[in-house]
Amino acid sequence: IGLVNFDEPALDLFNHGMVSDSSGAVMSKSRGNVVSPIELMDKRGVDVTRLAMLFTAPSGKEVLWSEAPVTGVEKFVRNKLAPLCNYELGDSKHGDFKMNSSGLKYHFKKSELQQDDWEMYVSFNQKLKRVEDDYNNLQFNTVISFAMELFRDLEKTNSSNSELNDHITRSIVQFLAPLAPHFCEEIWSSWFSESVFLSSWPRVDQDALSGSRMTIAVQVNGRLRGQVEVDSGETEDTIVSLASENEKVSPYLESKTVVKRIYVPGRLVNLVVK
Repeated sequence: IGLVNFDEPALDLFNHGMVSDSSGAVMSKSRGNVVSPIELMDKRGVDVTRLAMLFTAPSGKEVLWSEAPVTGVEKFVRNKLAPLCNYELGDSKHGDFKMNSSGLKYHFKKSELQQDDWEMYVSFNQKLKRVEDDYNNLQFNTVISFAMELFRDLEKTNSSNSELNDHITRSIVQFLAPLAPHFCEEIWSSWFSESVFLSSWPRVDQDALSGSRMTIAVQVNGRLRGQVEVDSGETEDTIVSLASENEKVSPYLESKTVVKRIYVPGRLVNLVVK
């Protein structure tokens, strides 16, 4: 009707995956196989429902709906996220920590940390970098996975460095906030006076990534065949070459021609052969 001078008021188009029932039939009112999100939210809560829907599958893939992801996510929220409302930033070991967002410690040097703490810090920054990439690619399921992995890292390392623990814990809440806004705002308000949505996005420490190692999954025609460890600064060509030469992968390449290679930075190499 002439209100705009362009054809499509969007910069990009993203087609989300269809939601199907457990038998693979696309949910629709005419089939009577629809699961009401309202009933699910009344039973489980809004944020649990939202996280479960996003966690079930990559955003562009078809979803075979079941209650299993909801139960798993609910346990994660109940056992990991909710207790953070009672988590105190700083402790008696570091009693001079100030509970305000100005002057928070964001980056750590290797000389400041024990070896286990440094390895956790490097792993945290690797995951945080992937979180940024996954948000840009609308892959919310892996953002949630990285939050779960970071909680496991914190428990496994059991560090006595409260500044490092606080930094990682705060960052998890910040990058989960767009996906679980009510829970994360509640947690954040127990620490700071301003909203989590007014805080600065967690910053990747490039120094921690420099010279660090990362594990790359290697697929052949979409099936996992092995993995390689590489320096985080390696080029795509070098990573693909190392993946091809891996002893567990190379047998699947014999007498084959690589017609396409797909590299997801920091995560996987997929070699398409025929």
